[in-house]
Amino acid sequence: MVALAAGALRRAAVPVSASSCRGVFVEIALESRAAAAAAAVDRRGGNIADGRGVSMRPAPRILKRQFHGRPAASVWGAKNRHQTSSAAPSFGKYDVVTSPGRVSPMRAVPGSVSKPAYADSGDVASSIFRDRSACVRDAGGVDAMRRVCALARQVLNEAGSLAQPGVTTEEIDARVHHMVTAELGAYPSPLNYRGFPKSVCTSVNNVVCHGIPDNRPLVDGDIVNIDVTVYFEGHHGDLSDTYLVGGGDAVGESARALVATTRKCLDEAIAVCGPGVPINLIGDTVESVVREHNAELADGPLPRLSIIKDFVGHGIGRDFHCWPEIYHTHTTSPLGMLTEGMTFTIEPILCEGETGWTTWADGWTAVTLDGGRCAQAEHTVLVTPHGVEILTADN
Repeated sequence: MVALAAGALRRAAVPVSASSCRGVFVEIALESRAAAAAAAVDRRGGNIADGRGVSMRPAPRILKRQFHGRPAASVWGAKNRHQTSSAAPSFGKYDVVTSPGRVSPMRAVPGSVSKPAYADSGDVASSIFRDRSACVRDAGGVDAMRRVCALARQVLNEAGSLAQPGVTTEEIDARVHHMVTAELGAYPSPLNYRGFPKSVCTSVNNVVCHGIPDNRPLVDGDIVNIDVTVYFEGHHGDLSDTYLVGGGDAVGESARALVATTRKCLDEAIAVCGPGVPINLIGDTVESVVREHNAELADGPLPRLSIIKDFVGHGIGRDFHCWPEIYHTHTTSPLGMLTEGMTFTIEPILCEGETGWTTWADGWTAVTLDGGRCAQAEHTVLVTPHGVEILTADN
């Protein structure tokens, strides 16, 4: 489950209010209520929380149309903001998710299941990113991480098999919840983490991340990221992948390229990891893969891809999210070096078109402003004496 980088609120193309960002894992305290209020004011003079600036008035939940470049202004209700251009690269034909469906109540967890500290209250300490020892495992911790990550892999494989036309993301959540709690005796880490209402994140098409499962059926041509995290024996294991609903022919060449390039970014970023490697090299590697992909497109029909830099990987172990932040773009910030025993996630999010995003009123669902689709791929990894071990690999 991806984290929001420190300071990302100040970088977002359309800032979101503090209240609407309660779920987006900002692990730093806002300087003051006044600063938070200022951050919520859109650069065009509107407030995202109450619908001024970019229109947030009711709209059809799903729009079917062929996009060429950015969607037409009518998609977002902001006059003349997004014009179509037949000369721009095509995003392909797919459904744009514009508002949530019906979300069922939070599911109960059996009393016999061991729960993380936040399970009942939803509260998470704001200091976890300051403890630089939290992501370093001893031998016992490494064994525990291997076990929980193996369970998380089983769950994602099952959830991914359900990414079929006609299946709702609510049904995927129900299956994940039952498998994790009733069959594995574990806890679904997203459930009530800072109030998140479900046991898995499902992000469809133009949803960047943190999508809340609902009653919308998946359809041919969708892509959906399923993000699973499991808590077992006091440790968390986290991974995700993006699935093509209806197969490659249904989603089209553009979406296939998006998903394939995202997976390549993850694979190559993992490959550079090892003891003594600068953490910054991970982001540099992801950028290099995307740069090479875009260079190969030349003036062809496929859209160029971008990296949404505000969402980052994170340390993981006894804490769901902890130090270090793993950036997926170049940064000059001194992030430190990888050391033996560190466990963390790498989880780049790529999108078609531009990287502007905003958050729905549910406080969780991040969506692209231009309607471009997003893909994400994630593993939890362990730094070993001679390199890296993918703890969530599909063995």
